Amino acid sequence: MTELAWLITGILLGGCIGITLMCCLQLNRINAYEAEIRSLKKKLNKEQ
Repeated sequence: MTELAWLITGILLGGCIGITLMCCLQLNRINAYEAEIRSLKKKLNKEQ
């Protein structure tokens, strides 16, 4: 019974850590895309 409790605890902890890591990576990617969009908009406004 204790093995089952440790398994469930490990799955929950691993899942929470994995989701947190993926969210941080996704936010980092979104920020990079937004920076690229801002720089392209600046270039477009300079040309007009």
